[in-house]
Amino acid sequence: MAGNSKRQAITPFFDFTFDYHCSEVGELVEIFQWLSEEQSRNLQVDELDKAVKEIADVQIYLIRLADKLNINIEQAVKDKIIENEKKYPADKVKGSSKKYTDYK
Repeated sequence: MAGNSKRQAITPFFDFTFDYHCSEVGELVEIFQWLSEEQSRNLQVDELDKAVKEIADVQIYLIRLADKLNINIEQAVKDKIIENEKKYPADKVKGSSKKYTDYK
């Protein structure tokens, strides 16, 4: 489904309610919060199903929010990747969790 098609499909069913959708982000984070990386990659079927549903809820929220703010999500992601490549040069940051200001 292309970007505009997604928005058209979602718009009639979901009014923008900030509080509700912010809680969806929290519910997604809650699934992974205390898991190791290995545990998060090997979720039980019921937890994976829960994660799938929460990811869908968050995606719906992002599409609606971008629509309300007239943000082109695809372009925003491209711009952010370029920004991150400049902030976090791979040859300097691989394997490190330092903040970008530590690499200047």
